[in-house]
Amino acid sequence: MKHLLFFVFLFQSLFLYAQNRPVDLVKMNRNSWTELSYDLLTLNTTTRNSEIPVECKNPVLFHLNKNILQEVLRSSEKSIKLTLPSENRNDIILNLIEVNIQENAFVMVEPGYKKVNVTQGRHYRGIIEGDESSLAAISIFDNEIMGFISSPKLTGNLVLGKMETSDTHILYEDEDIMEKLHFTCGVADENQNYTAEELKGQKTEDRTVKCTRLYIEVDYDIYTGKGSSLTAVNNFVTGIFNQVGALYANENLTTTLSEIVVWTQASPYNSTTSIGMFNAFTAHRQGFNGDLAQLISYKASGGVAYVNGFCRSNPDLSMSFASIHSTYSNVPAYSWTVEVCAHEFGHLFGSQHTHACAWNGNNTAIDGCYTTEGGCANPGLPSGGGTVMSYCHLTSVGINFSNGFGLQPGNVMRSRVSTASCLGNCEGGGNQCTSNEVRLTIKVDSYPHETTWNLKNSSNVVIYSGGPYTGANTIKTEDFCLENGCYTFAIFDSYGDGICCTYGQGYYNVKKGDVVLGSGGQFTSSHVQTFCVSTNPTPTCTDGVQNGQETGIDCGGPTCPPCASCTDGIRNGQETGVDCGGPICPACATCSDGIQNGQETGVDCGGPTCPPCASCTDGIRNGQETGVDCGGPICPACATCSDGIQNGLETGVDCGGPNCPPCNGTVVETNLGGYYFETGWDGWTKGGSYASRYSGSLSPEGQFSIRISFNQQVSSSFSSPNLNLATLDSVKIQFLFFTQSVETGERFELQYFNGSLWITLASYISGTHFVNNTDYSRTFKLSSNLVNNAKFRFMAFGSDSYDRIYIDAVQIRGFDTVSGATCTDGIQNGQETGVDCGGPTCPACPTCNDGIQNGQETGVDCGGPNCPACPTCNDGIQNGQETGVDCGGPVCPACPTCNDGIQNGQETGIDCGGPICQPCNIGNQTQIGGYYFESGWDGWLDGGTHCFRYGGSFSPEGTYSIRMRSNGAESATTSPVYNLTTFQAIAVEFRFKASGMENGKSFVLQYFNGSAYTTVATFTAGAEFANNITYLTTVNLSGSFASNGRFRFMNQATDNTDYIFIDAIVITGFTGSSLLEGVKFIDVLHADHETFEEVDLIVYPNPVDNELQYNITDVPARIKIYDTKGKLISDRWVYDPNGKIDVSDLNSGMFLIIAETPNDVINKKFIKN
Repeated sequence: MKHLLFFVFLFQSLFLYAQNRPVDLVKMNRNSWTELSYDLLTLNTTTRNSEIPVECKNPVLFHLNKNILQEVLRSSEKSIKLTLPSENRNDIILNLIEVNIQENAFVMVEPGYKKVNVTQGRHYRGIIEGDESSLAAISIFDNEIMGFISSPKLTGNLVLGKMETSDTHILYEDEDIMEKLHFTCGVADENQNYTAEELKGQKTEDRTVKCTRLYIEVDYDIYTGKGSSLTAVNNFVTGIFNQVGALYANENLTTTLSEIVVWTQASPYNSTTSIGMFNAFTAHRQGFNGDLAQLISYKASGGVAYVNGFCRSNPDLSMSFASIHSTYSNVPAYSWTVEVCAHEFGHLFGSQHTHACAWNGNNTAIDGCYTTEGGCANPGLPSGGGTVMSYCHLTSVGINFSNGFGLQPGNVMRSRVSTASCLGNCEGGGNQCTSNEVRLTIKVDSYPHETTWNLKNSSNVVIYSGGPYTGANTIKTEDFCLENGCYTFAIFDSYGDGICCTYGQGYYNVKKGDVVLGSGGQFTSSHVQTFCVSTNPTPTCTDGVQNGQETGIDCGGPTCPPCASCTDGIRNGQETGVDCGGPICPACATCSDGIQNGQETGVDCGGPTCPPCASCTDGIRNGQETGVDCGGPICPACATCSDGIQNGLETGVDCGGPNCPPCNGTVVETNLGGYYFETGWDGWTKGGSYASRYSGSLSPEGQFSIRISFNQQVSSSFSSPNLNLATLDSVKIQFLFFTQSVETGERFELQYFNGSLWITLASYISGTHFVNNTDYSRTFKLSSNLVNNAKFRFMAFGSDSYDRIYIDAVQIRGFDTVSGATCTDGIQNGQETGVDCGGPTCPACPTCNDGIQNGQETGVDCGGPNCPACPTCNDGIQNGQETGVDCGGPVCPACPTCNDGIQNGQETGIDCGGPICQPCNIGNQTQIGGYYFESGWDGWLDGGTHCFRYGGSFSPEGTYSIRMRSNGAESATTSPVYNLTTFQAIAVEFRFKASGMENGKSFVLQYFNGSAYTTVATFTAGAEFANNITYLTTVNLSGSFASNGRFRFMNQATDNTDYIFIDAIVITGFTGSSLLEGVKFIDVLHADHETFEEVDLIVYPNPVDNELQYNITDVPARIKIYDTKGKLISDRWVYDPNGKIDVSDLNSGMFLIIAETPNDVINKKFIKN
């Protein structure tokens, strides 16, 4: 058994500040500062300089007073001052606020509910006193203090921590050590494009309330390197991620540690490269407790992560690897480790490198600390030091943590958090406000993107702002912690119609508790409200709040002047509605005033209060309609089940859909029950004491599930309600399950009651069909012995009560086929062998050898979808008695040759050009190359897994073409190298066909000029081409060309179902004065009715013992099996789409199976038990 120990951290404190910027924590603190004893860290002048590496600049050594340290750990104070003395410079005084960096309470158990508790340290964030642009993160443990300090006044960062070989603590500048610890990062899916909104920070409305949960896995070498002490590992990891979290908090990004997993025996991660460690991590860890995950290890070097890991359906895309260092030549290297971990998480948050050609709105780089990624110009070194996502640690300017991630990367990361639907709030408390807690509530109108706001202090400085928003007619809230004083709130509407009452009943109010400080909703472009707050106010008519006996803000009541009421967003005074009616305000909108006002969508109709407006497209029945959008004098007639045509929601003529009877032969699916056990047993019956309704995190779906254990027959089971299955053809039961502590060979069963006895339908065995601590979904189909009093039952067969199975989300569905087939119903049903033909009652079906033209044939026994194509001289294929494509034989004209003296066939000139004849060189024109891919790649290169030499009917010319899918460099094909220096113009002619490309997606033709690729033509779906149509395209280029030029086609779509097929590429060079006209020409050759379907491969069971079964949709196929080290284990050809492979001789572990078919290459993973 692999030994994984899961840390359990239990926190009860509610002082969670971690979502605030450290400088704001210090500003918000209203408590007195507790100055730690000056004797906590005292200067050490006895340690030899030989123990300190020469790269450490201006080191300061300290003695740590452990007695005072224990007093600090026992103290209840949350706001402290820590003084770091120095001989050669002023003492550094840190203002620090305690933060909680982990979820308040969580429990992770290994088999047997074993918990591992460790003593926790205390974590602080703040600034250097008097330097609001600085940043500090400090952690205090039983025997050490660790952290970093950063300021724009420093070139790099100050590192504080314990020496490796003694208790002496050191404070040093990390600038030169960071450069020694060389770091490169492998981004798994770089070169993503950012929108202008992301770069400018316009998609971050709710970033402050969303939290990213970080899962950390610690490799075995770190555990042994820390003396095999879980406490030492915990101190190191939490101390590092307090510093990482501080960098993210400084960007208004909230993080928390959701789980720490420590390997206490050798782990399965043993590569010498970072990509190898990353691949091993994603292969082994199938899912994790958190939003993003990271493996940290001393092995390999550098790090690897995908870009944008939020809410990905494949957990591999949310994972990363970081190779770290604990020390460098006896001194702690914490800032290095913090940089690597924060950098890799930064990719998962959505940021690319700052030297990537992806920024500034024009695909250029932010800095030039490394060779630019994408070939754009190098902008040089940043004068103020680099940021987290840079490689500036390799240069003289270094990386300064006070610079954070930088404006544009920070905006992108905040945008990705804001739009990540899977993120929630961190568990535990929120900000502790000791001043004035103020809440802003805004209900936006139907156009929320028009609404923005800001809050300024008495110095006219914006301290909070928000919007634009999404979600029409929704309520937004923001909480502020304000010091005593006066403030100005301003709300803006970019269209100029306010938020009430033309397009919704929007409003805003600012409250301190129950006291209204400002409110409104009816305005044009802006509305400004000034208010004051105090922790101990005395009510007056000028204090800017509603208090005392006031009925409004500084108005109303016995002493203050009357309140104005027509713009305050509430119904008051003599108003008969909100800000309308009465002697002062404008009349309220009604449903009979003859004008369109209020929330009406028409004159006196529509909106929440008036009757709906009649129309034939509003999706409701209104006006004189006799049905939804149909009937009456205006709308089209309503569909009926007897009008003799297929209309409405019918799936056939007068049949099918939600209203008409099912069409003949239709399979009708009936939901017999869905059981999730969230509110009770849902009608299922508990068998005995070893079956119980469980609530907790082990439930496969939701909060509740049914837990069974032991092997006490009925007492270890639970059964369904009675079900009438007698009228059905078949039944499917699908369920989720999770197991815990079930030993190998033990099992549970799905059983069926057939009216007289229980029979076993399926047995699920530990080690064969499942492993513990993993969620599974299983489906079983029953097609016989269906009775009217049937039941299903789950029963456990374990060895004791600790062998637990959690069953959840049980869905039972029945299937029945509607009978009554006829020979005129337009479908194949009953005993028909074709559509309305064949069988004992219908006329014989047309065949391709009956000697007559019938069915869908276009000739006698030829043509149509089933028979061979009829021979013609213009069908583009060689058939009949032709000796070539549409030529030769007794009927068609003679086939073209390369010596018949005319331009014909695929020649581009008289007896020259095309795939067969010699290249043309007529006057100023030379054919450089012609590529048809019929016998291979013709010298072109594939970019990777998304580029494939395809053979089939979807090729634009002949049998073979090049297929590209998805996007990026792996979705490209590149030509051979050409010497083009003698030409003044180049024409690239090719054919292409698309399948599955959404409108707006594109592919490009690029030219390589010897140093970089340039896009010379873009082809956009919906604008320039449609799917399933073959196009002949010519792209003309002019100018000077390189001696090592190349061309490349690249798909720029979204996913693996967006296909482009490239074929018949002819590249021609031109010299002289009469060159090419135009740039890009696209002509339609022909449209197809077929669609391209990707080949699929299914392997099961998985995990497997002896025989691996496969299903493949395209044969023949060459199937290869590799182990995780890339060694070829098996290589065979298969000709049956369904078969078995003997894997009994394989060792236990994970393997890769690859199927190569005429149309695709597919790979799957499987596990051998």
